[in-house]
Amino acid sequence: MEIHQVLAENPPYEAYAKTKPEVLKACIMCEEPGGLACAVCGTKYCSQECQKQDWKYHKMLCKSSVGTEFGLDSRPGPDYRRIIVFPVDQNKPVWDWARFQGGQQGLANSEYRRLVKCPSDKFANMAMPLNVTNSNPYMRFGRGLQLFAVGEEFEGLPSMSHLLPINQSILNLAKPGHILPQFGPHVVAAFSSDEVGRPMVNEGIVWEDATLKDLRLTIDCYIADENNPCIVDPDRYALKLNNPRPMPGLL
Repeated sequence: MEIHQVLAENPPYEAYAKTKPEVLKACIMCEEPGGLACAVCGTKYCSQECQKQDWKYHKMLCKSSVGTEFGLDSRPGPDYRRIIVFPVDQNKPVWDWARFQGGQQGLANSEYRRLVKCPSDKFANMAMPLNVTNSNPYMRFGRGLQLFAVGEEFEGLPSMSHLLPINQSILNLAKPGHILPQFGPHVVAAFSSDEVGRPMVNEGIVWEDATLKDLRLTIDCYIADENNPCIVDPDRYALKLNNPRPMPGLL
């Protein structure tokens, strides 16, 4: 079965929601039942306090998520999924569409090179799973996120390169000195997963459209990095990562 056929039958969250229907109604911040919703995009919150805490990041992509260019009814083709891009030279992330190949191959090679331009032949594509369950102590249901970036070949393996420009859109997610600098453009894609972030289908990854929930989880991962000098919100990031970073690689 082709990947776009699987996705046409399983809209975002649907596969997991069949066994855990509360996932669609959970607060984007704390996972409690969400009785409130954003008037623009419908994102769920349990209280005005949670909505207020999320507003700094939510407003970055809220209106554009339902706009004419990146609303889900504006999909360029059946193999395209909405993704989150963290550009090098902008002050906030943006939506984009990208064409996906089936299974673990992820982004089509042409799309990857368009989104994260490679400055030299010695640089190699990287893809790293974002461990959303560890970086966010409130995360209790499955949502797989994959980070695509550019890495330099080091002893035959790709590694993050400081030869690339600092990513300003990531640097602006926290106060100066509160977040680890990242290099080069980053792309975040979403896939259907089980409770611990593993793909839900054995035949390959079912890629889905990124949502504002995924923006929240991605920001949690960046801020909760074990190498960050300090944490902006100690209560939210009480489970700051202390383990060494996983070796970059496809799921």
